Amino acid sequence: MKTGIEFMKDLFESTRYRDFKEVQVPPSLYPYAYLLFRLYNQPTGLVDDSGVLVPNYKEESDVSVFSFSGGKDSIGSYLKHVERFSPNDLFYVSGVSPLYPEEVSRARIIADELGEHLTEAELGLDNKTWLPESVIKNHYIYSMIMEHYPFRPRAVGFGGTVEVGPQSMAFFHDSPEAFDIFHRFAEESWGRHTLIPFLQDEFESYELLSKHPELIPLVASCHGMPEKKEADRMEIKRRFGVELENKYDCGKCYKCAEKGIIIHGKDYPKEYLEYCMDVITKKVYSEYNMNGVPTEYLRKMNARVA
Repeated sequence: MKTGIEFMKDLFESTRYRDFKEVQVPPSLYPYAYLLFRLYNQPTGLVDDSGVLVPNYKEESDVSVFSFSGGKDSIGSYLKHVERFSPNDLFYVSGVSPLYPEEVSRARIIADELGEHLTEAELGLDNKTWLPESVIKNHYIYSMIMEHYPFRPRAVGFGGTVEVGPQSMAFFHDSPEAFDIFHRFAEESWGRHTLIPFLQDEFESYELLSKHPELIPLVASCHGMPEKKEADRMEIKRRFGVELENKYDCGKCYKCAEKGIIIHGKDYPKEYLEYCMDVITKKVYSEYNMNGVPTEYLRKMNARVA
């Protein structure tokens, strides 16, 4: 007999290294598994009822839970919905990337700044390599939230956007549709609860953040490696005369480029903003053009540079 988290771990482990081995799926979940794997272009021949899912219903609480990494989307979701979904708890998962020491440190500082409690949970994996993004990863984190607490949260929230940016354009796992599937599965497994709405687009996160300037030096979604950030920041200062106020930003990845344009567009020199736009455009075309270029996203970014 398997609980929800054990079932999801089976699915998760089978896709961690893009090695799509057979996975045991109980017959009651065939419709879910078929849709999940079809939309992610993974095998659908998952036939074995030995991995039985046992619903783990819990008493409902008035507490809502926000998945929280300390990045701009997770904090944007919190800032937009905290009044509606209060009281709440912030939930951080380790075992996702080599950025763990820096990321969890920021998450703790930001939670303290917000006056909120931060619950930390172990994914059960090391932090030595990047965890491949997949629907399995996101659903596994959803399952961890539902099974970690002794109660059933009133609502659960994840950082994400309705309109597509570079990442959500390419990958189904970051889309509202994917989380709607996760939500339906979670309600069957753990009981009724609300899925907190996504943000509208990439810009809303930063617009919400700009109203809290005390958080800007702390919040980062940077993809740069910690050991290289100081050298990257020095290069940005040497080339463009820009001294980044956030020590967690490298200034060279597309996440930092987004932040530079949206948050600091009026303060940074045009040469650096054009450099940021070039980083974003190349990223969109080279890595995130699976389903077409998100032209509206690029139009909005270009409008802020012009």
